[in-house]
Amino acid sequence: MNKLVKNRNTTSEPASPKRNPFTAESGAVMSRTMKEALGTVSKPTLDHHNSAPAVSSSSAVMTWNWSSVLPKSRNEQYWASRALTAETLLTARTEHQWEMRDLTRYQEERRAIEVAALSKAHDERLSKLEKLIIILIGVLVLFAGALFFVYVTSAPINPRNDPRAKSYAHFTIPILSPFASVVRFPILCYTHLI
Repeated sequence: MNKLVKNRNTTSEPASPKRNPFTAESGAVMSRTMKEALGTVSKPTLDHHNSAPAVSSSSAVMTWNWSSVLPKSRNEQYWASRALTAETLLTARTEHQWEMRDLTRYQEERRAIEVAALSKAHDERLSKLEKLIIILIGVLVLFAGALFFVYVTSAPINPRNDPRAKSYAHFTIPILSPFASVVRFPILCYTHLI
């Protein structure tokens, strides 16, 4: 048995309705079943020859008697409770979908703002690095220019007449081998030869 059925004994007395639980004043989304139950949707005809559904005339005004709409038998209560459960679940699901859509839109907007802020910070940092690289290249060019200037100004015009050229004279370091004789006193060697 369904848990939503509270009254197990069936009474044929119609309950006096104090309020209308099926009103759409709250602005909630209503399904086609609920609209048909309230009478806001025109009922289609079963005529196969006519393709358009029959529309009720505007002159016919229907007055609802809520005592005739409320479920009276146990079977009607069961199906009414199932319909109410389905309507509740449908309403909850549609509200959840709207909330998720709003939340997703909010997160996408926030993510777009964060990405824009990050790209702006990245562009600023990149421009600072470009300026630093340009400054470093300028310093290297100035340093290379200063070295070239010092080299050009310190070079002698005529290297043979330059007194500093003797300080840069070429000399060799003898490599001693076991087969080479070391001359200690070169003057004595020249005296023996004469």
